[in-house]
Amino acid sequence: MGYWSKPNVFKVHGFLEIPMGDHRVKITGVNVERFTKTKKKCYEISLKVSGYPGKIWHHIWWSPNEEERSNLDFLAFFKAFQIEDHNLRSYKKWIGKEGGVFVWHEHGPSKRLKQDEYEMTVRSYLPIEKLEQLPPWSDEPTGDYLTI
Repeated sequence: MGYWSKPNVFKVHGFLEIPMGDHRVKITGVNVERFTKTKKKCYEISLKVSGYPGKIWHHIWWSPNEEERSNLDFLAFFKAFQIEDHNLRSYKKWIGKEGGVFVWHEHGPSKRLKQDEYEMTVRSYLPIEKLEQLPPWSDEPTGDYLTI
């Protein structure tokens, strides 16, 4: 099994890996953390991956000091998941929305990861046209996955 030292970082001990590449995903949860000193907000989004038994977490940061960048990040997210209400206070309405992402694998050691840590992250969102080319949503594990 995998166990987490941080929400998006796990140490590998029999964890079911989601392969790198394009995947259909569904939002299963959103957690918002506010950092009073920096005034930043982190939106931690839980994503269930179609055809796989696991999920991944994706983080989008809102920073008042980098408002233009924050707006672009959220607009890309809203477009990929076809979210029409762009009010960030409406994040509970995002749950259940389906979209597409490119999953990337990063192995330690790095600035954030130790030698024995491994991370699966959302590298980018898929355009709707590419999402339509993926297999339909499946709650049952149908993909090839590895126990690593």
